[in-house]
Amino acid sequence: MRHVSFIAALLLLFTFDLPGQTPTGTMQGVVTDQTGATVAAAKVSVVNLGTNEKKDLTTDTSGHYVVPFLTPGTYSVSISATGFTGAKETNIKIDVAQNREVDFALKVGAVSEQVEVQASLTPLDTETSTTGQLIDSRKVVDLPLNGRNPFSLATLVPGVNNVGNASTPHIGGSRNAVNEEQLDGMTNILPENNVGNNVSAYTPIVDSVQEFSVQTNSLAAEYGRFGGGVINLVTKSGTNEWHGGLFEFQRNA
Repeated sequence: MRHVSFIAALLLLFTFDLPGQTPTGTMQGVVTDQTGATVAAAKVSVVNLGTNEKKDLTTDTSGHYVVPFLTPGTYSVSISATGFTGAKETNIKIDVAQNREVDFALKVGAVSEQVEVQASLTPLDTETSTTGQLIDSRKVVDLPLNGRNPFSLATLVPGVNNVGNASTPHIGGSRNAVNEEQLDGMTNILPENNVGNNVSAYTPIVDSVQEFSVQTNSLAAEYGRFGGGVINLVTKSGTNEWHGGLFEFQRNA
């Protein structure tokens, strides 16, 4: 028994905590030529237009590329490959918990040439079976909020109902105790409230919220232990431009 206890204690020293769900998005796609054949080893550059943060990678042997853990924001993607005209797509919006597909079809030509296009509106997410809706910053700022609690806007999503004074609403007909509420990738549910979720750990001020998603059904594997829905809120991370806000909040008797 002493030997077993020693081994168990030793294993604990090398046990790492599973990181919380990241409040990020993912971009992926396929690079092909005009005939539809995939282009391997193409250079891919992804740039955050707000911070100029850049990530460089290359496509694999099947022409695929994947860029995980992207901070929600607006991006540009540049593609270059030997013997092909370069391609660039800008104003690609990545939302929290989104998996966005951005494909490229390169034309034969000089590398010095480049075709640039503007991204369209956020397309239908076909990379996941999860259903839900995004509450973007414009809704958070412009819509009236009694008490300035941004989580109250979750009831804009079909299937979400706020009953009583619980910290999370009822999602998809389930009890609110089986929901998850995350703030910048960490759970916002206090451990003593697992029965009714009556109190959140922290309610962010409205002006600090960038956006949040409400997932109502068919949750991804990382949310597997929850039987209801997931509210995933991300706060503003800042950009290279100075910005701020000023507001006055007055409630009469």
